[in-house]
Amino acid sequence: MKLVVKQMFGTLQSAFKKDFPIYVLIASYITISALVAYRIGFLDDFSLLIYPGLTLKALAVLSALSVASYGFYLMLVVRPERPLRILVRRVFECCNTSVFARGILLFPVMLLFFSAMSSFKTLILPSMTFSWDQHLILWDRWLHGGIDPWQIIDPFLGGALATFALNLVYNLWLLVMLAVLFWFMFLARNEVLRLRFFLSFVLCWAVNGSLLAMLFASSGPGFFQYLYPEQANPYQGLMDSLRAAEQVYPVWALGTQQMLWDIYQSGELGVGGGISAMPSMHVSIACLIFLVAREHGRAASMLGAVFLFVILVGSVRLAWHYAIDGYLSLCTTGMIWLLSGYFTSWAGRFSNDQAVKVQLIQPSASSGVSSS
Repeated sequence: MKLVVKQMFGTLQSAFKKDFPIYVLIASYITISALVAYRIGFLDDFSLLIYPGLTLKALAVLSALSVASYGFYLMLVVRPERPLRILVRRVFECCNTSVFARGILLFPVMLLFFSAMSSFKTLILPSMTFSWDQHLILWDRWLHGGIDPWQIIDPFLGGALATFALNLVYNLWLLVMLAVLFWFMFLARNEVLRLRFFLSFVLCWAVNGSLLAMLFASSGPGFFQYLYPEQANPYQGLMDSLRAAEQVYPVWALGTQQMLWDIYQSGELGVGGGISAMPSMHVSIACLIFLVAREHGRAASMLGAVFLFVILVGSVRLAWHYAIDGYLSLCTTGMIWLLSGYFTSWAGRFSNDQAVKVQLIQPSASSGVSSS
């Protein structure tokens, strides 16, 4: 029993050591978020337990879909004599790896991170007041020849079916993000890429979703009518177009925007709560997925590029964001990816140097020769 406990402790210690930079980054974010909440008087409402139920359900669904998909692949493509036995063995092999064990340890920490981020977005960002919308509207027009970007998109993707398709992919963003996140958490074997992804992922939420969102506090086109009821709404045509499309196919963005506005008015914490336009986290994470996909070949890169383009266009067409929100996200996410790449390269060289030093020291230590 003692041996088993010792081995388990050693496994956890090794897992924590390998993912130490990720834990430090997450701990720093949670600490800073809590301090900001305390500074502005929201610490009592700050929560680290918002997402466990939802994330566990998402993990269960994605796991079931993954196993089922591989099972269908075996039956339809490989066609072995005993597909069930191979499926069970493959699942066991995936679960019996050091990366999977590290994922078990990292998973609850990521839940705390998501909850802290949601608390920040729901409690702290509204206290900044939405003071940047008017500036972003003007910058958007200046960048697009004096007209609002949605007017450029509308002739091509303003129909009901196109709007429905954009909204469908836009809503699938969460599932795609979680699938990529869980893949790197439990299955990815490329250690360098795994560390780079997690550092970039956390920094995207910390820098884009928190710091820049606080500095450029804005609501987005879909909320203009609520925040500035006394002004003529420059996005009234866009909202009318979305409502017209909803008469034919579902446009979930409209209902979700109303839900977020209700949560904002109530001041309560909620899953996915919080209103923030600049910069776009949908575009930021889609960009990160594209950058990761580039490391997995041309086909994956093309799929990632298409996904990123649809999310960028959808964020404008569905009245979630100004186009400039997405442009800034592309720039900052690219910079974060480069920064995390420099760090992982340095960490890799440092680990190799330490390994070489250990190898050089060991022969002299085993020879029994004393320097005294």
